[in-house]
Order: sequence, then C-alpha cells, then structure tokens
Amino acid sequence: MGDSHVTDPEPNDYVIEQAEREGESLLVGELLLYIERYDGDERPGVSNAQLDAYVEALAEKNFFARGPSNVREQIERRTDGSETWVEEDTFYRVGTDRVSNFPKRWHEQLGPDDDLRAFVRVMAEDIETSPHGTDRGGQGRGVPEQLLLDAATVLADYDRGDAKTELEELRDRDELVMDADMNREGRVQLPE
Repeated sequence: MGDSHVTDPEPNDYVIEQAEREGESLLVGELLLYIERYDGDERPGVSNAQLDAYVEALAEKNFFARGPSNVREQIERRTDGSETWVEEDTFYRVGTDRVSNFPKRWHEQLGPDDDLRAFVRVMAEDIETSPHGTDRGGQGRGVPEQLLLDAATVLADYDRGDAKTELEELRDRDELVMDADMNREGRVQLPE
C-alpha cells in the first residue's frame, strides 16, 4: 500500500453506487462521508485527489445533471481550519490538502480502541462549547445520535448497525443517556 498516494486514486465502486442510489438528494457532506467511511486510509479525512477522482467518475456517469455540482467549490466554501467543532454543515481541514466531516481533534482523540462513551465525551465537550452547537437533535446537551453514529463509522471503523446496537446496550445499562422523545435525531450524553 505504501505508494498508493502516488498513483491516481481509484474510486471505490460501493461509494459510487451509494451516490447514484441517492441521486439528486445526495448532499455533498454525504458524498464526503461515504468516501471517508468506505475508502479511507490511515490518515484523517479525504485528499483533494481522492475527491477529484470521485467527482470525475460521477461526472462520467452524468451524475451531476441531477446531483450536486461544483462539489469541490461547495466543500472549499464550507471548510474551516478549526481543530474543534464549529457547526453543522462545516467541513474541516485535517492535513495538507485533506478535508473531513469531523474536526482534527476528534481524529486525534478517537479511534478503534474507543467505545461510544469516549465518543460522546469528546464530541459533547466540543459541541457544547461551540458558539453554534448543532442544529440537529433539537435543543439541549449531548451529541446528536446520527452525528455520533457517523463519527463512529469513520473514526473507529464501526459498522453502523453495530454502533446502534452498542448505543442501545449502553443506554439500557444507564451508561449513556438518550433523549426521552423518540425522535430520529435524539441526543446522547453521559449520565450526570
């Protein structure tokens, strides 16, 4: 694998299929998330070259006639140099020419050895001290459930279903607290 960054990256077919399945409802952040989740390497985030390879592959399939166009520009416009959480819909610079859905601090502090409680601790600390917090999951403290599951699949290679199961088990053991309202975008936090 050592020389893989020298050659032009080959897009992962599964990511392309997922993008095509979503079609025009695909958000730029979701495309980036799919690449991070299914085609990441040991470095944080996605390289510009990787992103370009996906955009080209999708353009060849005429995807942008109905999906998002100017993907790179959209991402650039919403990319922040902050190492900690800024707000929803922000992308983060996590290295030279590398961008991620998640801030650098999360990449540095969270990984395959961490369980979801560690994710909630690190993420909540950032989100709750950010001036904007998150729009998802209603008002309140803690981490929006979807954001938690997304971060676990990228930063710790969780399978999304496994992460959801672990989340429910931790909740049942009162090791994590979830909002009482059963909306899809509930928030998760550590017990007081």
